[in-house]
Amino acid sequence: MEAGGRGAGSPAERKEAGPGVSAPERPTPTVSPSREAVDDSPPPSSSGLPSRPLTSSLGVGRSRLRQAGWGGMAAGALLEAGLARVLFYPTLLYTVFRGKVPGRAHREWYHRIDPTVLLGALPLRSMTRRLVQDENVRGVITMNEEYETRFLCNSSKEWRNVGVEQLRLSTVDMTGVPTLANLQKGVQFALKYQALGQSVYVHCKAGRSRSATMVAAYLIQVYNWSPEEAVRAITKIRSHIHIRSGQMEVLKEFHKEITAGAAKDKTGHTSQT
Repeated sequence: MEAGGRGAGSPAERKEAGPGVSAPERPTPTVSPSREAVDDSPPPSSSGLPSRPLTSSLGVGRSRLRQAGWGGMAAGALLEAGLARVLFYPTLLYTVFRGKVPGRAHREWYHRIDPTVLLGALPLRSMTRRLVQDENVRGVITMNEEYETRFLCNSSKEWRNVGVEQLRLSTVDMTGVPTLANLQKGVQFALKYQALGQSVYVHCKAGRSRSATMVAAYLIQVYNWSPEEAVRAITKIRSHIHIRSGQMEVLKEFHKEITAGAAKDKTGHTSQT
């Protein structure tokens, strides 16, 4: 007989008892509940209250891990920004040294990339007259954070006093990647002076990464080049530029937007005709 059966007795017993008479019930054997049959509710806490359900605990755990992840990213960004500040003057001195040393190790402070754009290192105050008078610079795109230019370069007001407009698009040194929005702002700024037949000086600290990324975006817009073509064109003129992987990715995103916009304009023009 199965554990927990009906307890009605065997057929013989039921027959002996006769119709309408209940057979004597046999005691049901006590069976220890299996592990699966045990109530799966969480055990009470020491306070006597039910503990938090497992699913809730897992959710809280994931939330905390997520928060820790964002916190780690923020801490990493702060460390990178702090490292850039610590290394700013040593790396600037290296840039100055490479600009002074003769021979193959020499690096020009800036280069003209096309009739509108010049790409270079910090526009030191001593360079102001040369840039304005000799290079016809009327716009400056500064990719540096404010602390990098505070003592060595013209302020926005000082630039205005000599007829030059400054656009600052702050990007962390060494590891920073210009945002897509800032690339768009910088390109439109350069195009404004291109239409006037004037020049724009685009710079960061050494004229190698942040500012080179901005100039590459400008070339993509103006000449309809791919990011790779734009970077190669700059490298032929200023061989020591260094575009990092993150910077190349944002250039690809910029190129994708430019291509999509051009296709949309072409479709609209076709439908009108």
